[in-house]
Amino acid sequence: MAHAKIGQRYTVVIPKEIREGLKVHDLVELVRRDDGVIELRPQRLIDASQAWFWTDTWQEGEREVDVHVAGGRIAVYDSFEAFAGALRARPAAEKPAAAGPSPE
Repeated sequence: MAHAKIGQRYTVVIPKEIREGLKVHDLVELVRRDDGVIELRPQRLIDASQAWFWTDTWQEGEREVDVHVAGGRIAVYDSFEAFAGALRARPAAEKPAAAGPSPE
């Protein structure tokens, strides 16, 4: 267990064995729990243009893809034409439903 002392200006030096992975000027969140424990949680700033990637919905999709990759259920194509040809050759039962309104 590591210990630290609160300084005159309420500064705390994080012991070396605890600060692994942290860098000077990293952002941290401080939380005082109902049981009195104070937690220091490292935070990462995310560029606003990239925030979509970290949404719960997108991350759920990423985990789903990881399962497919781990199971070998992927294909790599050398060109767009080869990819499009493989999609056209798939049986109708395997093709996903088209997005958007259906043509009339």
